[in-house]
Amino acid sequence: MDALNLKLDHDNELLFKVMIEGTREADTQCRLMVERDEYSYAFPGEIQESGEVVVIIPALEKAMKEGTYDAKLEVIVDDRVFEPLKFHAEFTKSVKVTAESVTRRRTRKVSASAEIISSAPKIKRNKRISTSEYKKTSKSRNGIDISNLSESQKRVLLKKLRSQRK
Repeated sequence: MDALNLKLDHDNELLFKVMIEGTREADTQCRLMVERDEYSYAFPGEIQESGEVVVIIPALEKAMKEGTYDAKLEVIVDDRVFEPLKFHAEFTKSVKVTAESVTRRRTRKVSASAEIISSAPKIKRNKRISTSEYKKTSKSRNGIDISNLSESQKRVLLKKLRSQRK
Protein backbone atom coordinates (compact mmCIF):
# COMPACT_ATOMS: atom_id res chain seq x y z
CA MET A 1 0.00 0.00 0.00
CA ASP A 2 1.24 3.51 -0.82
CA ALA A 3 1.82 6.01 1.94
CA LEU A 4 -1.25 7.83 3.23
CA ASN A 5 -0.71 11.61 3.05
CA LEU A 6 -1.66 13.48 6.23
CA LYS A 7 -1.20 17.12 7.28
CA LEU A 8 0.74 18.04 10.42
CA ASP A 9 -0.93 21.43 10.87
CA HIS A 10 -4.58 20.30 10.40
CA ASP A 11 -6.88 17.72 11.94
CA ASN A 12 -7.06 14.53 9.87
CA GLU A 13 -10.11 12.27 9.83
CA LEU A 14 -9.56 8.67 8.75
CA LEU A 15 -12.35 6.21 8.00
CA PHE A 16 -11.81 2.44 7.99
CA LYS A 17 -14.25 -0.37 7.18
CA VAL A 18 -13.82 -3.09 9.81
CA MET A 19 -15.62 -6.44 9.93
CA ILE A 20 -15.49 -8.51 13.11
CA GLU A 21 -16.70 -12.08 12.89
CA GLY A 22 -17.25 -14.27 15.91
CA THR A 23 -19.75 -16.47 17.72
CA ARG A 24 -20.64 -14.10 20.55
CA GLU A 25 -20.86 -10.40 21.38
CA ALA A 26 -17.59 -9.01 22.76
CA ASP A 27 -16.23 -5.71 24.05
CA THR A 28 -14.51 -4.16 21.02
CA GLN A 29 -12.16 -1.16 20.73
CA CYS A 30 -10.10 0.27 17.89
CA ARG A 31 -7.05 2.52 17.81
CA LEU A 32 -4.62 3.80 15.25
CA MET A 33 -0.93 3.48 16.15
CA VAL A 34 1.62 5.80 14.53
CA GLU A 35 5.17 4.69 15.30
CA ARG A 36 8.73 5.69 14.80
CA ASP A 37 11.89 4.25 16.34
CA GLU A 38 11.89 6.60 19.34
CA TYR A 39 8.17 6.92 20.10
CA SER A 40 4.60 5.88 19.31
CA TYR A 41 1.29 7.73 19.23
CA ALA A 42 -2.07 6.04 19.77
CA PHE A 43 -5.31 7.62 18.53
CA PRO A 44 -8.62 6.14 19.65
CA GLY A 45 -11.13 5.08 17.04
CA GLU A 46 -14.89 5.26 17.33
CA ILE A 47 -16.78 2.25 15.97
CA GLN A 48 -19.98 3.20 14.12
CA GLU A 49 -23.03 0.91 13.86
CA SER A 50 -22.31 0.52 10.16
CA GLY A 51 -19.02 -1.17 11.01
CA GLU A 52 -16.87 1.81 10.06
CA VAL A 53 -14.16 3.10 12.38
CA VAL A 54 -13.54 6.86 12.55
CA VAL A 55 -10.15 8.03 13.82
CA ILE A 56 -9.39 11.73 14.31
CA ILE A 57 -5.70 12.69 14.29
CA PRO A 58 -5.31 16.22 15.68
CA ALA A 59 -2.78 18.76 14.39
CA LEU A 60 0.64 17.47 15.46
CA GLU A 61 3.00 20.18 14.17
CA LYS A 62 4.36 20.81 17.68
CA ALA A 63 4.78 17.12 18.52
CA MET A 64 6.07 15.54 15.31
CA LYS A 65 8.35 16.38 12.43
CA GLU A 66 7.60 15.93 8.75
CA GLY A 67 8.34 12.46 7.48
CA THR A 68 7.05 8.94 6.89
CA TYR A 69 5.87 6.89 9.87
CA ASP A 70 4.71 3.30 10.24
CA ALA A 71 1.01 3.07 11.08
CA LYS A 72 -1.36 0.24 11.93
CA LEU A 73 -4.98 -0.14 12.86
CA GLU A 74 -5.43 -2.24 15.98
CA VAL A 75 -8.72 -3.89 16.86
CA ILE A 76 -8.99 -5.08 20.45
CA VAL A 77 -11.61 -7.75 21.11
CA ASP A 78 -11.88 -8.57 24.82
CA ASP A 79 -8.20 -8.98 25.63
CA ARG A 80 -6.88 -9.97 22.21
CA VAL A 81 -5.20 -7.47 19.82
CA PHE A 82 -5.61 -7.84 16.03
CA GLU A 83 -3.78 -5.82 13.38
CA PRO A 84 -5.94 -6.03 10.25
CA LEU A 85 -4.22 -3.13 8.46
CA LYS A 86 -0.63 -1.82 8.29
CA PHE A 87 0.47 1.14 6.16
CA HIS A 88 2.84 4.11 5.99
CA ALA A 89 1.63 7.59 6.95
CA GLU A 90 3.45 10.53 5.44
CA PHE A 91 3.06 13.70 7.50
CA THR A 92 3.71 17.04 5.78
CA LYS A 93 2.94 20.67 6.53
CA SER A 94 0.48 22.61 4.41
CA VAL A 95 1.83 25.26 2.11
CA LYS A 96 1.58 28.70 3.67
CA VAL A 97 2.26 32.02 2.02
CA THR A 98 2.65 35.07 4.20
CA ALA A 99 3.51 38.63 3.30
CA GLU A 100 4.06 41.74 5.31
CA SER A 101 4.82 45.26 4.28
CA VAL A 102 8.22 46.73 4.96
CA THR A 103 8.75 50.47 4.94
CA ARG A 104 12.23 51.68 4.24
CA ARG A 105 13.28 55.27 4.20
CA ARG A 106 15.75 56.27 1.57
CA THR A 107 18.86 57.64 3.13
CA ARG A 108 20.00 60.83 1.54
CA LYS A 109 23.66 61.53 1.20
CA VAL A 110 24.70 64.27 3.55
CA SER A 111 26.76 66.99 1.96
CA ALA A 112 27.89 70.43 3.00
CA SER A 113 29.18 73.40 1.09
CA ALA A 114 30.37 76.86 2.08
CA GLU A 115 30.79 80.11 0.28
CA ILE A 116 32.29 83.45 1.35
CA ILE A 117 29.69 86.17 1.06
CA SER A 118 31.66 89.08 2.52
CA SER A 119 34.85 89.51 4.46
CA ALA A 120 35.19 91.61 7.59
CA PRO A 121 38.42 93.40 8.55
CA LYS A 122 40.62 91.57 11.01
CA ILE A 123 40.56 92.75 14.60
CA LYS A 124 43.81 93.02 16.48
CA ARG A 125 43.38 90.85 19.50
CA ASN A 126 46.23 91.63 21.87
CA LYS A 127 46.00 95.38 21.80
CA ARG A 128 46.03 96.82 25.31
CA ILE A 129 43.68 99.63 26.05
CA SER A 130 44.71 101.91 28.84
CA THR A 131 42.33 103.57 31.26
CA SER A 132 43.45 106.98 29.99
CA GLU A 133 41.88 106.16 26.62
CA TYR A 134 38.62 105.44 28.40
CA LYS A 135 38.86 108.74 30.23
CA LYS A 136 39.13 110.57 26.91
CA THR A 137 35.86 109.08 25.78
CA SER A 138 34.03 109.08 29.09
CA LYS A 139 30.67 108.62 27.41
CA SER A 140 30.11 105.55 25.32
CA ARG A 141 27.91 105.31 22.28
CA ASN A 142 24.95 104.43 24.47
CA GLY A 143 25.34 107.57 26.51
CA ILE A 144 26.76 105.86 29.60
CA ASP A 145 29.27 107.90 31.61
CA ILE A 146 32.17 105.71 32.81
CA SER A 147 34.12 108.51 34.51
CA ASN A 148 32.36 107.84 37.81
CA LEU A 149 33.51 104.18 37.93
CA SER A 150 36.17 103.11 40.41
CA GLU A 151 39.48 101.63 39.24
CA SER A 152 38.39 98.10 40.17
CA GLN A 153 35.12 98.50 38.27
CA LYS A 154 37.04 99.76 35.25
CA ARG A 155 39.35 96.71 35.38
CA VAL A 156 36.36 94.38 35.46
CA LEU A 157 34.83 96.24 32.55
CA LEU A 158 38.09 95.97 30.58
CA LYS A 159 38.27 92.21 31.20
CA LYS A 160 34.74 91.77 29.92
CA LEU A 161 35.45 93.83 26.82
CA ARG A 162 38.61 91.84 26.06
CA SER A 163 36.78 88.54 26.41
CA GLN A 164 34.08 89.72 24.00
CA ARG A 165 36.64 90.64 21.33
CA LYS A 166 38.20 87.15 21.30
